[in-house]
Amino acid sequence: MEQIVRIIETFWQLLEQLREEYPNELLLQLPEITLTAIFVTILVILMMVRNRRKTAIKKPDKNDQELMNVLTNQIAQIKRTSPAELQSPDLSSPHISSPGGIHNDWFDNLQNRLNEHGAKGSPFANALEDLRDLVQGGTADKAIEALDTLSQENTDAGNQLKNQSEQHLLGATIARITAGDLALDLENIEAAVQHYRQAIETVPMGHDALLAECLNNHAMALYRNDEHDKALISFRRALKLLERFKGPNDTDVASVLNNLAMLYYEKGDGNAARPLYERALKIDEAADGADSLAVATDLNNLGLLLKHQNLADEAEPLLRRALNIKEKALSADHPSLVTGLRNYAALLRAQGRDEEASELDTRIPS
Repeated sequence: MEQIVRIIETFWQLLEQLREEYPNELLLQLPEITLTAIFVTILVILMMVRNRRKTAIKKPDKNDQELMNVLTNQIAQIKRTSPAELQSPDLSSPHISSPGGIHNDWFDNLQNRLNEHGAKGSPFANALEDLRDLVQGGTADKAIEALDTLSQENTDAGNQLKNQSEQHLLGATIARITAGDLALDLENIEAAVQHYRQAIETVPMGHDALLAECLNNHAMALYRNDEHDKALISFRRALKLLERFKGPNDTDVASVLNNLAMLYYEKGDGNAARPLYERALKIDEAADGADSLAVATDLNNLGLLLKHQNLADEAEPLLRRALNIKEKALSADHPSLVTGLRNYAALLRAQGRDEEASELDTRIPS
């Protein structure tokens, strides 16, 4: 399962790079879940073909041999062809085929190109008749001038619609996130997972901060729904995004590192969790100072992990330091401080320091 998770994660990283390089490619604008389903289907087919080849290798039959002979002859013919004999492919572009100016076949070819590329309903396609009346029998220069005008008009209108579309998608994304937050508060975890997933699919291109937020929230909901492997994918994607556009030492990166480490901790992989907690601690210390509450959280998380790994002597100074920070910053009955008192008292008892632990118990509100 871990190998499949890594393969899907690599696919998503490649998808993000392709979307950056080819922002107008329609296929890449399909929802991520749809693209992932296509990718997984192809991967399964390739695996089935590979296994079939391993278990059912046979000699080529007569038809196969004839096909191989044809291919061999074709390859040999290509090798014998000189560069001068090779011709450029016909791109079926509109051309002036009759002397004296632009004629009907030019417009027919232009219409065919629009149809071929799925643009037969575009405003430009609707303006073809007006263009025909304007440049019929005219020169190429006149056609270029008219096309340039139409292109600029369509570009301006398209950009305006693109901006409007982006605003709609941003609003829809934030609405989905809010719905997911409310569902989470109501302990409707499955509904929260659904809302966050839809938010991920709705985020418009170029809004990486919002996408990272959606992914992190989605992963948290999956974690609470005991879907740890899926949560791992979303946490990792959120981390990659934040590292790329905010830098590796941003406090938001530290937050996701904490969440990712927590997931590894729950999966029983303390060796994977520890370096993540330690990195988050370094980031928060450098950004917020050694006595910030974010640092206290990092210290507490790392200390509990070490205690769980039977490294109480290493955990003790971390939990003590976390408690000292909370005592200075929080009221005596604050839930976070109470948790810190209980965590440190439990560690002291594990070290056989029962008297000190009992003293801390007296400070816990009843």
